[in-house]
Amino acid sequence: MIFIKSIKKDSSTIDVLEWLDYYKIDYCVLEDSPYDIDYFFFDSSNQRESYIEFSDKKLKISDIDSFWYRRSYRIEKDLIETPDEIINTNDFKNYVLNEINCFNDFFYNQFVENTKNINTPNKGNVNRLLVFEKAKEVDLKIPQFIVTNKKFEIEKFLKKYKKVVLKPLSNVVRIEKKNGSFLQYTKLVNKKILSDFNEKISPTLFQQYIEKEFEIRSFFIEEKFYSMAMFTQNDKQMSVDFRKYNYKNPTRTIPFKLPLEIENKLRKLFEKLEINCGSIDILYTNDNEYYFLEINPVGQFGMVSYPCNYFLEKKIALTLIENEKKKKYSN
Repeated sequence: MIFIKSIKKDSSTIDVLEWLDYYKIDYCVLEDSPYDIDYFFFDSSNQRESYIEFSDKKLKISDIDSFWYRRSYRIEKDLIETPDEIINTNDFKNYVLNEINCFNDFFYNQFVENTKNINTPNKGNVNRLLVFEKAKEVDLKIPQFIVTNKKFEIEKFLKKYKKVVLKPLSNVVRIEKKNGSFLQYTKLVNKKILSDFNEKISPTLFQQYIEKEFEIRSFFIEEKFYSMAMFTQNDKQMSVDFRKYNYKNPTRTIPFKLPLEIENKLRKLFEKLEINCGSIDILYTNDNEYYFLEINPVGQFGMVSYPCNYFLEKKIALTLIENEKKKKYSN
């Protein structure tokens, strides 16, 4: 049995499931938090079979051979209900949240330890700053950066590199407002913008701006890279952050082959991070250099798959099927 942890209406998951349906393969998808499943049982003595039950499906954990951790929702502490008689509500919510996280970790571990898997929950979000350190260890070029909470340090950095961008330390989150929503985009910082900063700010990432010829989005799975060049520098709207996509004038994209040297360095990076699947962002400069930007283990891959005819959804489905066979044969 193939077991998939994802979220509702995730387009990439849906595309993979269509291929599993095409190959007539049994699978099960958990879209909610493991803490919310209908029934869970685990017996440390192994006298009774461990199993889970949700959405009218009952599975023996031992029957799960292949596991894909695609995505999951963040658990919001503020949504935890507190009984009226509780006074120290924050302590109570922290306790409940810790209980949920403890169970979820244990739940996922049943599949990570006992199945062939594509990614794992504890590697769903990687620390961008720590990834930079690992990238340097494998000799990948990265833009110079500082992390600081002091305005004068940003001023010195800007003076040194002339063009600097501000980026979130972690993954972006959509902020909902009554009259709309917004994301945290990468933004160029200049003296005028800097003049509005307080002398002390929250610790923030400031990065050297790299002039590019084009940027590369690559998807890694089964030790192979599927890459696409995006000529975003031709569009002012997208030149700093391609997520500001210009739907009226879509950017040109073409299949691309990374140099073997870069691919080997990236493989080492994935190995260091203990990740076996994910999306990579790279800049290619006018002086023929490759600058590594980031890895996202749960990034969308349709934007690379469809324009380049890579059929990544099919490749993921076949990987899950092959992992299932390997686990069954090993038993």
